[in-house]
Amino acid sequence: MTETVTEMALTKTDIKALRTADSVCAYLSEDRYYLIARKDKPWNTTDPWAEDKRHEIPCLGSYKSWDKDMGSMGPAVTSCFATVSRSYDACGIWEVLREGDRIRLIFYRSNNSENTKSIGWERDELHVEILRRNDPDGRKPLRFLGEVYCGPNNSARICR
Repeated sequence: MTETVTEMALTKTDIKALRTADSVCAYLSEDRYYLIARKDKPWNTTDPWAEDKRHEIPCLGSYKSWDKDMGSMGPAVTSCFATVSRSYDACGIWEVLREGDRIRLIFYRSNNSENTKSIGWERDELHVEILRRNDPDGRKPLRFLGEVYCGPNNSARICR
């Protein structure tokens, strides 16, 4: 899927949604990378029409997968999911955004150390990069660690 730089550029609406969201989740699904910023309805509302609001933001993206036995590129990743807004480091990501910037999501599957391999656990990571408008080639991104999963190989992993 080829996207032009202008299609991925953040708008003022995108930035406002990210900064005011109750939760932000990153996805890789059907070869599309995107964020969903969600605002939850108030829990004590009496309004029967109140509902959650969500805003989808297309992103650039990639993934890297290592085979735990071979130490090389492993099997293809079919889907990824991570909650970005939960981690402490993610708090500052949305504050540095400017109109025209682009977001790149990088998912790492089985980014294991010898210690995690020895106990049969897996380590998945999500990195978020901000590409400035005046850097069309993305040579100097602002890099953030979005989320880390370290645990058993089950459905709670970031990359599947």
